[in-house]
Amino acid sequence: MPNWCENRLEIVFVNIEAEAEWKAKYVSEENGKRWLDTTLKSADSDDQQSFAKITDEDRGDNDSLILYCDSRWAPPSCWFTQMVKSNPAITTASLEYGEGNMCFVGSVNFNKGTNTITETYRCGDDLTDDDWILLGKDRCPDCTQFLCQCS
Repeated sequence: MPNWCENRLEIVFVNIEAEAEWKAKYVSEENGKRWLDTTLKSADSDDQQSFAKITDEDRGDNDSLILYCDSRWAPPSCWFTQMVKSNPAITTASLEYGEGNMCFVGSVNFNKGTNTITETYRCGDDLTDDDWILLGKDRCPDCTQFLCQCS
C-alpha cells in the first residue's frame, strides 16, 4: 500500500477557454471520482501512466484554478515541470506538496513572465513548525517534540 502525498496545484490561465482546454486534456472522471492525468509523455520512452485523485477544487486570487489531489509515493513535480512548459496559456502555476508519513514538504513554482521554475524541499531537521502542522503532526504534550521519542 502506498504512502499518499497531498498536493495543492494552483494555475492561472490567460483566459477561461484555456482553462477549459487544459481540463479536457488533464482531468478525467472514472467510477465517480475525478482524476488528474499526471502521465509523463516523452519521445524516447513509453508513457508512464499515473493519476492523482482530485479531492477538491477551488478558485483562488486572480480567478486561479486550485486542485487538491493525492498522488502515490511522491508529488508529480516532474509532470508539473513538463506540463507548464508545454502549455503556453499558463501564466503562473504552483504545486505545493507534503507527505506526513515520510515527513517532507515542498513546492514547485512557474512564472511565464520570467520563464523560471523554482523548487523548494524540506525534510527532517529542516522542517519548520508550520511544516509539521501542515503535515498533520502535533507536539507531544510531554516532550514538546513533533516526532515524540518519549513513549
